[in-house]
Amino acid sequence: MKFKHLLLCIITSLLLTSCVGSKSVVQPDGRAALSAQQRFRFDAIYYEAVNQQLAGRYASAYELLTKALEIDSTAAEAHLCMAEILEAVRTSRDTTLLHQSNEHLRLAAHYAPNTTTYLKKYADKLLEEKRYEDALPAFEKLAKLSANSKIYYDLAKTYTQLARYEEAHTALNHIANMEGEIYPVIEMRANIYNVTGDTTALFAYLEKACNENTDDIQIFKLHLEYSLDYKHTKFIEQDLMTRLEKNPENPDYQMGLFFLYAFKELDDNTPKWDILKRIACNSLIDEEERCKFINMVADQLLTEEKSLEPIFTIYDTAIYTDLKTSKLPQHYAYLLNKQQAPRERMLPVLLRAKEIEPENEDNYYTLAAYYKDIDDTDKIIEVCREAQYSIPGNLLFYFWEAYYLNFDSDPTAAIEILERGLRHNTNTEHDLLITTHNWLGDKYYDLGKKKLAYEHYEKVLAIDPYDVSTLNNYAYYLSLEEDSLDYAEEMGTRLLDIEPNNPTYLDTYAWILYKQGKFTQAQIYIDKTLEAADKEDYDSAVLFDHAGDIYLALGEKQKACLHWIKALELTTEPSERKAIHKKIKRYARPPISIPKL
Repeated sequence: MKFKHLLLCIITSLLLTSCVGSKSVVQPDGRAALSAQQRFRFDAIYYEAVNQQLAGRYASAYELLTKALEIDSTAAEAHLCMAEILEAVRTSRDTTLLHQSNEHLRLAAHYAPNTTTYLKKYADKLLEEKRYEDALPAFEKLAKLSANSKIYYDLAKTYTQLARYEEAHTALNHIANMEGEIYPVIEMRANIYNVTGDTTALFAYLEKACNENTDDIQIFKLHLEYSLDYKHTKFIEQDLMTRLEKNPENPDYQMGLFFLYAFKELDDNTPKWDILKRIACNSLIDEEERCKFINMVADQLLTEEKSLEPIFTIYDTAIYTDLKTSKLPQHYAYLLNKQQAPRERMLPVLLRAKEIEPENEDNYYTLAAYYKDIDDTDKIIEVCREAQYSIPGNLLFYFWEAYYLNFDSDPTAAIEILERGLRHNTNTEHDLLITTHNWLGDKYYDLGKKKLAYEHYEKVLAIDPYDVSTLNNYAYYLSLEEDSLDYAEEMGTRLLDIEPNNPTYLDTYAWILYKQGKFTQAQIYIDKTLEAADKEDYDSAVLFDHAGDIYLALGEKQKACLHWIKALELTTEPSERKAIHKKIKRYARPPISIPKL
């Protein structure tokens, strides 16, 4: 710790001890008259409290301020600091701390009546809490102490809330004298005319404001809003036409005219759709904003149970304009699908989306889904190959190609596709990676490439150590090869932790124990396997074949033969039947009869 800081802490500590119980004399202006020693004590404690507040140590700051206020309860700066700390630590529902904070703000303003900083914070707080009666004297005093447009605006707002409209206009006049008839003034005056029901004054004022501020979009929008609310459209329609003649591509004017046409509910809706087409094709409007606007219109049509055909006709032109993104054709396809339009109408829209943004994977997803719906496998594979060229890092398109080529009929080709996809892959979606590695593991094992199979299974378990499909297959294959049986047993244990009553997983674990020579334990688990299989009505020749082998290892040949006979009944595969029949024939003794092969 630096010496200077250490000295300050020591002095502060001494002052804290010595100031308890000290009294201060109040001066005529309301501020306490402190002795030099008291002032020194107060300043040391107060400034250390500020340091603690800035460091976020609010409890320490609160304690120090409490001591400071014991020395000088009239210190406005300490009350303000205390209010800030209470506001920082309180929760939204803590009304007790809220009241305490507000009281400290009030005291700060009270003890420094001519300091606008404290008074403004207190007035703003009252306005925020909609305590307009209490806020008004504070804002009126602020207007006398520091006349600026922000204070007059808040004063006008307070007068308006108290229905003192003439005084609100007077406060707004002060702003107009300082800065002119700016938008906040126009907006509040219009609101006053509106709440008082003086529509004549409202529209006279707004028309004048529009004429004097022809380039101000905010004033135009305000006028349009009131015009539509009150069905007072004559002036705004003329104004819009004039504005559009001068600036025909202005988005605000185009959208305003659309709302006006929609509002008027013309028998011939051609003007409305013409202006919507201009909006849809307007390059000055962000493409996503165009979609949102058109979607709003579409939702209204659907609510009214009307056809979306006018929008489709507009989109037939708009999607072939110079677009930077595929958002418009994507939205068009969405609406076509929502309206269950003929599928052949969808295809050119999806192709246009891909043409505009060939690196947008969503365009390939929707195209592949389209071809899947019409069962065109060749086209799905074509789309996947295009996607691989444009977006080489997305494994999904390799997976789909392999899937639709048919994994089982040509596993070698599918393996090559998926291995290539993994080499380029940047897709981190766990499920996709797990499925891909799992499938490759199974196929490599089927092809006798056990080392490669195990490598892919390990990659799955690195992503998800509890993937049941991998745990089951990997553990079972190791047991068949009598390889790494302890590792296989550990995977089997994990399987049963996840699904303790799954007959397939119980069988795998029982078979691993059998391969380890743990025949008694294997019997326990094969019995559980058959019990679980019976409950699920799950008949499998493998389960009963394994049960027979385990009981044979325990010397119970008759029980073994009964299980093998059941296995024989459940399989039609010639090589399996031959192997099982051979075991029955070797170990069966009367009264068990040997079934025919």
